[in-house]
Amino acid sequence: MQRSTRTNTRKKERLKGSIYNISIALVVLLIVVVAYQIFWSDGESAVSDEEQEGEIASEELESELIESELDEENNNSSNDQIPNQTSNNGDEGEELREEDEDEQGEEEEANEEELELLEPVEDGKWQPIGTRQSGEFHHDFNRESVNWQEMEVALKYATGLEDIIIWRLENGGASNRAVGVVSSLTEQNEPYRITIEFIEGQGWLPVEKEQLQENPYKIS
Repeated sequence: MQRSTRTNTRKKERLKGSIYNISIALVVLLIVVVAYQIFWSDGESAVSDEEQEGEIASEELESELIESELDEENNNSSNDQIPNQTSNNGDEGEELREEDEDEQGEEEEANEEELELLEPVEDGKWQPIGTRQSGEFHHDFNRESVNWQEMEVALKYATGLEDIIIWRLENGGASNRAVGVVSSLTEQNEPYRITIEFIEGQGWLPVEKEQLQENPYKIS
């Protein structure tokens, strides 16, 4: 009986020891599993964060490259347009024409002012009035022509009148002569017959003035 009891006791102790060992093994295994999950999860999270940051950085870099390319294209486009605007022959030609017209207008104004500066003088002491005409002289009796305007100035200069009526203005018998019959606005029945002569480069010069007793061109 005692031997049987000892045997049972040893079996129980062995069983307890086995259970204890199994429990320890299970605890260790559980610790290992939990640790593995913790470290593995943290590793995956870290990798995921790094990958996400890498993707964001890549997208930002790509966006910057695209913006840089667009800016460069815009700059090139602007540079291409500028020469087209400044090198337009039509615009340059138009500007040159306008400058020439302005210079011509200023020159004409200067000449007109020069003609207007002439003061009345004693008969027979006249001087050429100046001219804007150049080259070989040709008679031009068109009222809109420069020649007609200069003849009118010469007639005013000879009479000493600021405002005149030109009753007749015609060729004076030579290629550089003209004869005009003019009067003041108030004394229309007492006109003057003025002979003028064109001097090359100097303009019209009054050479003779005669006061008429009647106006053959005025209709009463």
